[in-house]
Amino acid sequence: MADFCTVADVANLLQIEITDADKVASCERAIGEATEAIRNYCHQYIELVTDDEITLDCAGGTRLFLPELPVVSVAEVVEDDVVLDEDDDYKLGQYGILHRVSCD
Repeated sequence: MADFCTVADVANLLQIEITDADKVASCERAIGEATEAIRNYCHQYIELVTDDEITLDCAGGTRLFLPELPVVSVAEVVEDDVVLDEDDDYKLGQYGILHRVSCD
């Protein structure tokens, strides 16, 4: 997993040069620790993943909360071995919520 920024980003933000090896190492450690603290606080990896496939088990209902955020698209939803239609059967809402539109 990648950190949320680089040493160059920190140097640019602070408008300083970070070139000394010890300072670079300290900055990298701080970035790594800050990244982990954010992930732990949010209980999320917060990393772009493409072509991920997950299986969720839910007992009915009209909303399914996807386990990671952000979700920018859903390629396919299968329910009881039937591929659902994005326009007629489900919609991807904000905050990683998959809304079931029809239950026919």
